Amino acid sequence: MIELYYRHGSVPLEQIENICGKIKTYTTSDKSPRSPGMLSKHYFPSTRTVLSDNPLLLASVMRSKGIRIGLLIFNRKTADTEAEHIVVLSDIGDLSQAAMKLYSALHILDQMKLDIIIAEKVPDIGIGRAINDWLISVSK
Repeated sequence: MIELYYRHGSVPLEQIENICGKIKTYTTSDKSPRSPGMLSKHYFPSTRTVLSDNPLLLASVMRSKGIRIGLLIFNRKTADTEAEHIVVLSDIGDLSQAAMKLYSALHILDQMKLDIIIAEKVPDIGIGRAINDWLISVSK
């Protein structure tokens, strides 16, 4: 048996398993990374970043305390908020588009010298798993 190592990326796990069979996955929480991309701090913004299932509620609470926030939102539907600094990853809710825009969106928010960036968790399917896994790693 060949042991394959995989970290969620642009090719969905299900697509690889259709060809290779069941494989073991590794995430940023694993203790022994197999490649630089698996390091918990491979790339990260200098502004504190948190991942949230409900970024608008969290932003509302923090805004009431005078905290300067930026929102990294998955799609336009979620973006209806009072926050001044919002970057939407995909106007149409497309995970591939969100993945392509992820790093540039974080750079934009990071350059604003905010107190915190609140990132919305994306659907945990396909490339969405890779996006969430990476956002978890920068949220530590």
